[in-house]
Amino acid sequence: MTDTWQEVHDGVLEQVRGYERARARNASLHNTDPVPPREPETSERLGLADVDFTGQVPAARILERIEHARALQLASAYGLDLAAELRRGGCTWQPHSHELLLLRPLRPLEELRLRTRLLLAGPDWVWVEGLVLEAGPKGHVLKAISWTRSRWLQLASGRPTAHPERIAALLQQIAVGAPAQARLEDRAEAL
Repeated sequence: MTDTWQEVHDGVLEQVRGYERARARNASLHNTDPVPPREPETSERLGLADVDFTGQVPAARILERIEHARALQLASAYGLDLAAELRRGGCTWQPHSHELLLLRPLRPLEELRLRTRLLLAGPDWVWVEGLVLEAGPKGHVLKAISWTRSRWLQLASGRPTAHPERIAALLQQIAVGAPAQARLEDRAEAL
C-alpha cells in the first residue's frame, strides 16, 4: 500500500495536532523529569551502509549521526520536536560550522553511544558538543568529538530569528557552559 504525498502530509499534521491536544491537557507531558538531563545519550549500531569503499566511516556521516542523535535526544529528553517546530513556525537550527576530531576508527556494526550537550546558547544560536563513545566491555572509550554551531533560522527568508520563549528558557536551563579549552584537540585531551 502506497500513501500519496497528501495522505502522508495529512497524517503528519494529525499526529502533530494529537501531540498538541495531549500537551494542552497535560502541560508537563513533554517533560516528566523535573530536572532535565544536561547530557542525554543514545546508542546505535553503525551499519554497513555507513562505511565508504575503503571501509572507513566518512566524517560527514559521523556528523550526520551526531546531529540525528541530538534531534532524537531533544525530542525524548526535552519534548522538543524539531519537525513540529518547523511545521509550526517555519524555523529550525541550521548548522553553520562544524569541528570534528576523530580519535579512533569507527567500524561497521560497532555499537556506539552518542552523547550531546549544549555548551552555550544565545538569542538565535546554539553551540553543541557531541561525543561518540565505544559502548563495549572496556567502558566508554572516546572515539570522536564534535562542536557544532547552529543558527535558529526562518527557512522562508533564510534569516536568523530569535528563539521562541519556551525554547530559550529550555536552552538556558540545560546549557552547561563553555569548556575551559579553546581548541577541540585540547578538549578531547581533557575528556
